[in-house]
Amino acid sequence: MEAPFAEVLHTCMLYTTISEANRLSETCSVLNRGVDAAGDWAEIAFTRCVRYPADPPDPPIRPWRVVCGLHERLWNAWRGRPHLHQVTVRDELRHDGLSNLDVLIVEFLAGEDAIVLGHSHGHLSVWEFRSPRPQDGETALDAFVLGTLQTSGSFDVQDLHVCPSAASEPFALMLGRSVWLAAAVGPAVYIWESAGCARKSRQAAALKDWTPRGALCHAPLFPRDFHTVWAVRLCEANHDWRIALTVGEDGVLRGWRFGHGDTGTLAWQFDVGDARQVIVSPLSPPSRGEGRGLAAVARADHRSLQLLDVDTGEVTDSIYSVWPDMAGSLPVSATCGACANMALFSSITERGDGALSGVDLRTHLDTSRGQPWAVSNAGGPCICTSPRCTCSACDCAARWETSQMEVEPIVGSLAGPGRVLWFALPVPAVKALVAIISDGTPSKSLEVWESSAVRGPGSGAACFRGKVPSFAGNPHLVAVGGRRIVLLNPRALLDKGKLNVLEWRPRRRTAEQAVSSRGTRGILAYFGQMCACGVLGCYGGVLRSL
Repeated sequence: MEAPFAEVLHTCMLYTTISEANRLSETCSVLNRGVDAAGDWAEIAFTRCVRYPADPPDPPIRPWRVVCGLHERLWNAWRGRPHLHQVTVRDELRHDGLSNLDVLIVEFLAGEDAIVLGHSHGHLSVWEFRSPRPQDGETALDAFVLGTLQTSGSFDVQDLHVCPSAASEPFALMLGRSVWLAAAVGPAVYIWESAGCARKSRQAAALKDWTPRGALCHAPLFPRDFHTVWAVRLCEANHDWRIALTVGEDGVLRGWRFGHGDTGTLAWQFDVGDARQVIVSPLSPPSRGEGRGLAAVARADHRSLQLLDVDTGEVTDSIYSVWPDMAGSLPVSATCGACANMALFSSITERGDGALSGVDLRTHLDTSRGQPWAVSNAGGPCICTSPRCTCSACDCAARWETSQMEVEPIVGSLAGPGRVLWFALPVPAVKALVAIISDGTPSKSLEVWESSAVRGPGSGAACFRGKVPSFAGNPHLVAVGGRRIVLLNPRALLDKGKLNVLEWRPRRRTAEQAVSSRGTRGILAYFGQMCACGVLGCYGGVLRSL
């Protein structure tokens, strides 16, 4: 399956100028075949003008040519099969003094070549994956520690968040963006920004150095001395400052302003009940200049979904009974993100069967993918995006325009009799969904689905399905970035020095299909071949050695 023209173009247009986008058709075969889709081109170009009204001087074409080719390669890889790497890291753990620290959580940093591990006693370690060069004839993936970050030694790392997400913006470093990392440790949150210099052949080199950008102290706000920060989420920058959302063990969602290395300022707070039953997901801001952003708050205790203004904490909309509510059912998980467009809610019944429901965020936000449309009183989109706009020509209020959200049951094989969606990880860059399924056995199933199949009439099937050990049922131990999935077994990592990485590789093309563009020529040959038989079943044993 090939990436739709609009999706590939939209991904590129988020980070490039109009003049650059006009030349991308020379390098990407998908753009080349869809260049006549004038409606898509005009719509996304207009969106780009609104989001970035002041383009910088015309930059070199090379970064965008590479990004366009890599995005097409990434799309094809996720429609292929996984290859298992068992990375040996024992020596690295000992050399950097990490072998005596428990590993609690993993996240990818900017694509597929770097991860961050959260350890006990407030330690964080940044790792780089180095792929073998094809001319060396090697197949093993190596991992090296780029550096460590230390926080309070009295508490363990409770949560991590990376912005931009490696699953939605895997080429951020190549496009010159920095990476922000937040760690919840005890009653505080520590935030850093990458400060290294990327190399042409090693983009992850930019993650070697980090600059502290803020510390969010919650201790004076907590009613009990033993309370800790349960979760942290970073929002995309749409002001001179940045906004972080935290959920404390006291059941309060707080919004913070930070960005200049200070301690951060509490902007607002909002009661959300039991912290263990709350999922908070920032949505894309409507403008890179002045404007507002939204966050989705899913509460299992109320079975509700709320949208909050991240600047003020104001609830802009609420919908209840979002989890399937069959008699005796209990909520299991919620999945919603900035680029996934669909919020998924999973429940389990008394008989152990699974049920799914969803809320299509595209019908709620004024435009899909969180673009910055303001609504004019005269109707139609307005280019002015200031919340204090007094422009008589448009008379607009630049805000998220909302419509009535509706809960839709999701029927299909993703969940059903004997199958419960334990949790899901969206991969917005390629419109895919990584699902961890519980089927009543100690092990879990790892499946890859097309995002469109989740919203379809129930006739879709998984692109891949394989068994994984029970530890994969912990969302802190599974991470997605680029074309890789890390399955972190803490015991195997410390005892045997083994880290499991699944790397997706595209299917082998026939001679008739292997017509690549100038931007992707030679890329597919690097990944090897795939068996010509069916996707399901053939690779069921690929994960047995985890």
